[in-house]
Amino acid sequence: METRIRGVRMQRVRKWVAAILLVALVGGLFGSLPAGVKKAAAAEKFAATYNVTKKEFGAKSGKDSTKAIQAALDKAAKKGTAKKRVQVYLPAGTYYITKTLTIGSNTYLKCHKNAKIIKKSKNVLYMLRSAKSEKKGYNNIKNVTIEGGIWDAKFLKYNKETGGSLFFFAHSQNLEFLNLTLRNNYGTHLLELGGVKDVRIKGCKFYGFKKSSNESDKEAIQLDICHNEEILPGGGPFDDTPCRNITIEENEIYDYPRAIGSHSMVKDIYPSDIVIRNNRIHDISENAVYAYNYKNLTVTDNTFENVYAGVVFKSYAPEGEETIFKRNKGVKAMSLPGRDYNLTIAGNTIQTTSYSVSKETTQFGIFIYGTEAYGINGATISGNKIESASTGVYLRYVDNSVIAGNLCTRNNNSSGGEFLVDAYKFLSCSGIEVRDNMVAYDGNCYDNGFAFREKSNAVMMKANQVEQVGKHGIGIYSGSSAEITGNTIQKAGKHGIMVLEDSFAAITDNTILKSGGNGITVQKASATIDRNTISGSGQTGVSVQEKAEVSSLTENSIMENGGKAIAINQSTAPAVKQNKMSSKAGEFIVTAVDSSTNVVSTRNLTASEVTKNQEKISGTCQSKGVIYATVDGKRYDATVSKKTYEISIPRQAAGKTLTITQEDTFGNKVIETRTVK
Repeated sequence: METRIRGVRMQRVRKWVAAILLVALVGGLFGSLPAGVKKAAAAEKFAATYNVTKKEFGAKSGKDSTKAIQAALDKAAKKGTAKKRVQVYLPAGTYYITKTLTIGSNTYLKCHKNAKIIKKSKNVLYMLRSAKSEKKGYNNIKNVTIEGGIWDAKFLKYNKETGGSLFFFAHSQNLEFLNLTLRNNYGTHLLELGGVKDVRIKGCKFYGFKKSSNESDKEAIQLDICHNEEILPGGGPFDDTPCRNITIEENEIYDYPRAIGSHSMVKDIYPSDIVIRNNRIHDISENAVYAYNYKNLTVTDNTFENVYAGVVFKSYAPEGEETIFKRNKGVKAMSLPGRDYNLTIAGNTIQTTSYSVSKETTQFGIFIYGTEAYGINGATISGNKIESASTGVYLRYVDNSVIAGNLCTRNNNSSGGEFLVDAYKFLSCSGIEVRDNMVAYDGNCYDNGFAFREKSNAVMMKANQVEQVGKHGIGIYSGSSAEITGNTIQKAGKHGIMVLEDSFAAITDNTILKSGGNGITVQKASATIDRNTISGSGQTGVSVQEKAEVSSLTENSIMENGGKAIAINQSTAPAVKQNKMSSKAGEFIVTAVDSSTNVVSTRNLTASEVTKNQEKISGTCQSKGVIYATVDGKRYDATVSKKTYEISIPRQAAGKTLTITQEDTFGNKVIETRTVK
C-alpha cells in the first residue's frame, strides 16, 4: 500500500480523474442546449441579407460606418419575423463607430472573422445594445444572433469610471453570441446581460481590461438582474427580472479581473439554469467564476489557469452588504424549496496563481459560501483536478451535498493566512458525503488533508487518499461529527486522524501510514476506533487523552510505531479488545493513566535473537498474560517469571520466521517477530 501511494505521480492521477469524468459523461451529466436557442443557424434561410458595404448602406473599410451599419440593423428589425429572420453582413474590413449601435428582434448580425469594429469616440457608452423598450420580463427583443468579428473598444473612456460594456442586452430572449471577439475595455464588462433568457455564448474570445478610477474589478461576462440603475444602468424597466437558461461554452477568457458572474444579488431572486462548460479561462486576477445566488448552476469541463480563485458560489455575503438589495415593490419572492441550489461543479482543471497565502486570502480552487440564515443544499463537486496556493475545496454552511473524485495538489508552501491551508475545508456543514477524493503530494503540501470545523455534522468520509500533508490527514474540530471509513493516509506531518473539541468520529477500516506524530489522536472528544491499520507512526499509534471518551477500540492493527501502540490518559475507554500491536521503542506498549478502561498499562515485549541451533527464546514481558511463539502454524507456550519469559522450541532452519505473542484476557496481542539466523 505504501509503495503504491508513494508512486502516484501527476500523469497517473490525470488518468484516474479522466476515468471518473468518463463515467459522468456517459451518465448524461452535462445537459444540452438551452431551450429556445437554434441548433443549426448555418442552415437557416433568411428573409433577406443586407451587406452593409453595398450602395444602399455605404459602409467603407477604414471609415466611420455607424450610420450604414445602423441603417441595415433598423431595416432588418422591421422586415424580420420569428419564422424568417434577416441577416446583416459585415465583410472583412475595419469599421469605426462613433455612436452606440442598437439591434432589434429577428436579426442575424454576421461579421466576417476579419471584420474589425472599432470604437472611435468616447461618447459611445455601448458598442452594441438591445433596442430600448419599456417591456418587462423577457419581452424586449427576441431571436437575435451575433456571429464573428473583432469588436475593439480600444480602452476608451466614457467617463473616468467606465468605458461602458461593449455589448449590453436587457429584457431579451433567444440570443446567440458566436465566434466573436470582444476586447480592450476600460473599467467594466465586455458582455453585459441583464434579465435575459435562452442565451448561448459559444466559441468567443474575451480579453483586455484596464482599471478605472474607482479601482473596481469587473467580469468579462456579467449576468445581472434588472433591479436599478446601480446594478444595470439603462436596463429598465426595473422589475427584478433575472437571467435564465444561459449556456457559456467553448470560449476563451483572459486578462480580466473576473471571467464570468455577478457581483450583486437581490434577495429571493435567483438567476437560474446557468451552464458554464468547456471554456478556457486563464490569467484572471480575481475569481474565474463568481456566481452570486444562482439556482441550477453547472460548471463542467473548464480549464482555469493562473486564476486567483477558480469557482466561487455565494448565497449571501454579509461582509459585502452594499452588494445585496431588497426586491422592488410588488415583485414576488422566487421559490427555492429546501434552499436546494442544485449546483454541479465537475470535471474542471483549476490552477490558481502561486501567491503566498495572506491573512485575507480567498485564493481557493472551489469556494461554496453560505451563511446560517442562507444555507446551501444540493451541491455536487466531482472529478475536479485542483492545484491551489491556498485551500482546494472550501465549503461553508453547505448541507446534503457530495464531494467525490476530486484531486487536490498544492503549488507552494507559504503560510500565515487566517486559517490553516486545508486541501478540503468544511465549516458548519452537515450531511456531506466525501468519497474517493485525493490529496496528492508533488513537492508542496497542504497543512491538513480534510478538516471539518464549526459543528460540521453527519459527515461521511469514505475511500479518500491523503499523501503527505504538513499537519493532519483528517481533522475533526469544534463540535463536528463524522464517519471515517476506508480512507488511506500516508505521511501526515503530525497526526493521521485528529479528533478535538467535543467532536465525535466513528473511525473504521482506515489505513494510516508513517504519521510524524500519532496515527489517531482523540482529545477532549469522543470516538469509536475499530479495524484500522496503523503503521510506522513517529509517536503513539492511538492516543486517547484529556477527558476523551472512546467507547470501542477494537480489532486494530497498530504496528511498528515509534512509541506506544495505545495511550489512554485521563480518559474513558471501556472496550479495548482484540488489537494487534508492536512498537519499535519504549518500555510500555499500552499505558492507561488516570483513566476508566478495561486494560492496564502493559510492558512491551522483547525477544532474543534466534539461531538455527537454538532451542529457546527469551525476553522481557508483562508479568501477567499469556505468551507463546508460533512457527509453521504450531504454538509453543512460554514460562513466565515476573517480567521475563522463556519458550522452548524445536530447532529451526535458517530463514524461518517466528512470531512471539503476548496476549491479555481481552484478546489484545503484542507481537514480536524473529527470523532464524
